[in-house]
Amino acid sequence: MDDRFRTNLRAPMQSAGRYSPYGRQSLVNQGNNRNPLRPSNIGILNCGVNANAVKKNIAQPMSNDVPVKKSRNVRDKAHIEEQRQIIRDFLSSKESHIDPKFLFFPTDGQFQAVFEFIYKHLDPNYRASPSTFKEEFPSIIKLLQYPLPIKTSTMRAACSATSWPYIVDALGYLVTFVTKLADLDGMALVGGDGPDTVRRYHSYDYFAKCFKRQKLEIVQDGFKQEFEVFRANVMQNENMGEIKEIEKEKNALQEELNELKKECQEDQCDELEEAESQYSKDIRALASYLETANECYENLHGENEKLQKGIIDREKALKNIQNKIGEKREKIKAQPISGQRATIHLAEIRERYKAVRADSKKFNEEPTKLQGTLFKLLSSVRGHVAAVGGKISDVAEDFYSRDEHSQHGFSELNNDRPMNIEAVEKRLAHFSEMYIKLKNRIVEDMENKRRQIQCNKDAADECERAIERMNISTKKYVQDGNAKIKELERRNNELKIEKDRLDVEANVLYEKQKLADEKLQNIFKELERLQVQIGDVEVKYGK
Repeated sequence: MDDRFRTNLRAPMQSAGRYSPYGRQSLVNQGNNRNPLRPSNIGILNCGVNANAVKKNIAQPMSNDVPVKKSRNVRDKAHIEEQRQIIRDFLSSKESHIDPKFLFFPTDGQFQAVFEFIYKHLDPNYRASPSTFKEEFPSIIKLLQYPLPIKTSTMRAACSATSWPYIVDALGYLVTFVTKLADLDGMALVGGDGPDTVRRYHSYDYFAKCFKRQKLEIVQDGFKQEFEVFRANVMQNENMGEIKEIEKEKNALQEELNELKKECQEDQCDELEEAESQYSKDIRALASYLETANECYENLHGENEKLQKGIIDREKALKNIQNKIGEKREKIKAQPISGQRATIHLAEIRERYKAVRADSKKFNEEPTKLQGTLFKLLSSVRGHVAAVGGKISDVAEDFYSRDEHSQHGFSELNNDRPMNIEAVEKRLAHFSEMYIKLKNRIVEDMENKRRQIQCNKDAADECERAIERMNISTKKYVQDGNAKIKELERRNNELKIEKDRLDVEANVLYEKQKLADEKLQNIFKELERLQVQIGDVEVKYGK
């Protein structure tokens, strides 16, 4: 190819021109300071962790062409011992003061301390909180593409004999991840302000993807797909202005060639045509390059239109959000009760709730005392019932033989047995039946035993009066007890209703305040995110 053409084929992205999709000279960092290798900064390394994924707690899977290889056998003692050795070597090389014995006899505090020590090599600003650590650990490990899931039950008893091997394996994976990133030094590879920054960035991205596929042993097409992506990325960043200059120079050469053909002799024209034929390959290459450049220009033009449309849509969305924020602020100002007043009211309701609980406990103890009184009354009634039964049995002995006395059940009337109110009523009814039976027997023997009948009749009358007194006394005790129980139940229900009402009021006030705070925080976060995006777009494409 002629040197005139070679000089115009400059390296892409010598400066951030208007056709650059990035809009800046450096893709990673304007200075030489190296960013911390935390998950929010290593998204450019294509390690499978998207930017800001840790803060959002959203796991970003790896690309579809690089599947995760799950081959970690946590039940293998040799594998766990290998992970322990990796952790020990890392702590020793970093001069950590953590005792490696925790790998065999762990505590929750040591587990949190060693994770914070290791993870600070990715995020120096990370601080582990005891209240949220057990929720953060599985999320962070998952975002770093650890192939095995860390269950909630595992984190509840992380230091137990069954859960600790999984934790050791995850810590070993984290140490390996940190070590490989430190050795790779990807930030230094793609950093800087030189003219080949973009080309080196795409080269590093291409080789990183090929290396991951080679490591997972899934290479089948010779990295064809990765090469096509790499070629397209490089072509998109070529300076489109140079294409027009090449085309103009080509036309000028063609005109010069036509003039030379007119002025020169036949032999000189043949020599020039022969020399021209030598450049046919270069001309075809330039034509192919021009065609590809035109396609890139059209693609970039379409992307620019999409970005402009996106900016307009986001500006509209930002105005809508600002209007909603204004409406929310007006609603907050118009609320009948402030957040501070709601908190004071909630504290008052809680104090009233404590007082109601104390009264409820007091009234709950009243049925116990009443049960003791009823037990004493039942014991007394049981004695009287046994006495009445004994009298009936004694009277029946005068009118029945020993066998008849047992056969008709009179011998069991004087037995003293534990009874409740229902049993007393049933036994009194049984006494009435036995009394009627005895009375009928007395009538039958009246003709033969008038004198004995008179005595037995007096005794029977006395028994009837005793039974009536017992019935009256029992009914009175039962009525008094039932009335007292109903009064206690009524009071207890009133207290429960008051307690439930206070709980509902407290929960409603708390949920209203919490919902308002959450909505306001979400709106502020969305506004900040949109402002950052608009700022990036303005810096990238100019206001």
